[in-house]
Amino acid sequence: YYCGPIYKEQKIKYYPNHEISYYESKKRLGCYYSHQKKIVIHIKSHHGAESQKIRDIIHTTLHEIRHHIQHLKDPEFKNYDNYSKRLTYQKNPFEIDSNAFAAKELDDCIQYLKSKGILS
Repeated sequence: YYCGPIYKEQKIKYYPNHEISYYESKKRLGCYYSHQKKIVIHIKSHHGAESQKIRDIIHTTLHEIRHHIQHLKDPEFKNYDNYSKRLTYQKNPFEIDSNAFAAKELDDCIQYLKSKGILS
């Protein structure tokens, strides 16, 4: 629900489908499947102290939400795979943008979740 105003600002009416996976992926913390408009978060792929895992899971969720927004609003998103192949995953402009979005929103999202009693 934290992202509701962000979606509204972008004129996006529907949240993505989502799934929590308890499978520990060796390659990813989360992913966005554009053909299904679905976010999957791999909970067991996040490691460290409990508080750090929570921050990382929230960051991953925000990151994948940004991919959903990119998919719906940026016509260039269809070139995501080409950018990753040509530039590498880390230099893919959609990855850079998603990481920046997640970093920018992380602390506010955590505060929101605390204000709703979801986090303590």
